[in-house]
Amino acid sequence: MKNKNLNLDLRVAVVGGTGQVGYPLTEELLKLGAEVVVVSRRKHNRNKDKLEYLKSHGAELQFCGEYDNVENLTEIFEEIDVVVETTQVSVDNVKNIEMKIVEAAEKAGVKRFIPCEYVLTKLADNSHPDILLSTKLYPDYVYKKLEELLEDNSFVLGS
Repeated sequence: MKNKNLNLDLRVAVVGGTGQVGYPLTEELLKLGAEVVVVSRRKHNRNKDKLEYLKSHGAELQFCGEYDNVENLTEIFEEIDVVVETTQVSVDNVKNIEMKIVEAAEKAGVKRFIPCEYVLTKLADNSHPDILLSTKLYPDYVYKKLEELLEDNSFVLGS
């Protein structure tokens, strides 16, 4: 059901739109009336139901192969107002993958970018995953690049 009090007249690409963060975010954006493009690497058995559900509720599905494929992502991001990056990647490749997504957004002329501010890693004993802030791992690399490329982004959270 669309929220009649909020006009979200935007075309939003959610990178990782079937994941633990991306899927509920995509559902809410669709409810708010945004035109949503779900960017996924490929169709898998594990995301098939989510993709079908999102498509049946108005989302456009795009597959990029891998998240570091700047050429494919740039093509997908054409005509996009906002890119929301929700992938969970390992500490070892967060810098390369996220920067490739930023690079593609820049090439496509995207004006707003919401970066992934967390990464998934494992504890030393390989037991439970631990969420770490990527800003602690890579203090300024994403933000400096975003400041160079995009309009000022401010978000007010809460009710």
